[in-house]
Amino acid sequence: MLENNSTKSLEEAADTKAANSRYIIEKMKELDDTNLSIFCAFIDGLVRKNSLEIKTALDRGVEYNGSMPVLLEAYATFGIVPYVLEGAA
Repeated sequence: MLENNSTKSLEEAADTKAANSRYIIEKMKELDDTNLSIFCAFIDGLVRKNSLEIKTALDRGVEYNGSMPVLLEAYATFGIVPYVLEGAA
């Protein structure tokens, strides 16, 4: 079951987010191809709608953790320019 992060400290929220992510991944493994396709289309729509929030979260992740490969891969996955490269082109 997914947990609510709204009243938790940053450390507790991070732990809850990780647990929620693992839960979602396990549930995704149970979906057939059609339902997985529907779920991915839904997530894609959420990503487009919330790209600024995703970018902010990724930027904070880089500030906190440095340029970890997994964070840089997430930028590419979502098609978001890292803040360190903005205006560099």
